[in-house]
Amino acid sequence: TLELIAYVAGKKGEYPRAEASLRLGLEAEPHNTDLLFSLAWNYVQMARYERANECIAQLEELIKKNSPLKQSLAELENAITMATTRNINCSLCNIQWTVPRELPPQGALSLRAEPPDTMPAGICPNCSKTYCIGCVKQTLVDRRFHCPDCQQALKLSDNGIVKILNDWLSNLE
Repeated sequence: TLELIAYVAGKKGEYPRAEASLRLGLEAEPHNTDLLFSLAWNYVQMARYERANECIAQLEELIKKNSPLKQSLAELENAITMATTRNINCSLCNIQWTVPRELPPQGALSLRAEPPDTMPAGICPNCSKTYCIGCVKQTLVDRRFHCPDCQQALKLSDNGIVKILNDWLSNLE
């Protein structure tokens, strides 16, 4: 009954009511995987991803390795990943970097080593295309990469690109 109440509340967009109903149901049946899945999806709808991940941790303990519920668990994890991250792609070779969707300002970047070809080179301010170093290293002029299409100097104006490069630098140290 509580799961049905939560289902109707969720359909109406009353996610706090659905959460209360599901949590009440879990008090009575703490190992009920259906209730835990519903609660996790409810948290995804509410953009409460940490709470959804807590439900996933509980589900991982309850679900056996070969269970058909593993696929549902993977779909839930994928939904959280899609909601909390974004992809940045090279416009030429489609290499992909994943960064958190919500990023604080990354501050200034000071490169003290030469990044590998798989790192982002920057974004063109004119056409907004992103390129990796490997695809644009032949456009290097005066220590600046340039867009192969517009010949504009690439910028490191995206916090995600700066984070990728900062993470690479911190792994060197």
